[in-house]
Amino acid sequence: EEQRLLKHYLAFGGRLLMFLEPDPPFAVEEVFSEWGLSLGEGRIVDPTLASRGQTVALGSRYGEHPVVRALGAARVHTLFPSAAPVQIDPNAAGQGYQLAALIGTGSKAWAETEAAGGVWQRNEGEAKAPLVAAMSFRDHKQTEDKRSDEARLVLVGDSDFLSNAGLAEGGNRDFILNLVAAMSDDEPTLELHANSRQVSRILLTDSEQRNLQLLVLDLVPLFFLLPGLVIWVRRRGYR
Repeated sequence: EEQRLLKHYLAFGGRLLMFLEPDPPFAVEEVFSEWGLSLGEGRIVDPTLASRGQTVALGSRYGEHPVVRALGAARVHTLFPSAAPVQIDPNAAGQGYQLAALIGTGSKAWAETEAAGGVWQRNEGEAKAPLVAAMSFRDHKQTEDKRSDEARLVLVGDSDFLSNAGLAEGGNRDFILNLVAAMSDDEPTLELHANSRQVSRILLTDSEQRNLQLLVLDLVPLFFLLPGLVIWVRRRGYR
């Protein structure tokens, strides 16, 4: 009954935000398949954030939709603690639906479907660099008893990032504020929002951590050591 009501709501120009987790309690494709959106199998594994737990998905690829355009331009990452892959069916475009990929992971991430013995390893057939969030919308200007001129559905494969701790990570807060604004036809104001003064955090991947360590512990000390070494060698040469 709930699934029927959701489909009916969208059919008359409704707007729906869905935040789901891996292995949802209902068949997502039965409700949203005609909209071209569904959840894939498994959960996203991202080895670039192994120090924070490999099932943390780092959103680093952004689409051109106004909801995420500013995040992409500012190169702000979004963080999803436990995300399922979101899939887009391009065939829905031929039925009057417009589809937009919002957030995708990096090239090293994949959708893990078989974690044998708790070991995360990409197997053949598992989706690489999956999407975390996508949007589908349809013109309803000709629909009678419509709720709005354009029905909109956003599917996000994670809900944990909505917690207080999750909203403080990267661009998560801006992402959700822009989503809510887009659902209320407030798209001209979609932007990055100024944060209140808090303890500063820096989010680094494993490779960025290694590069920073190389710079601070090796290259910077060497920069100051080399002039002293040159002076010492020259003085010995004068003796």
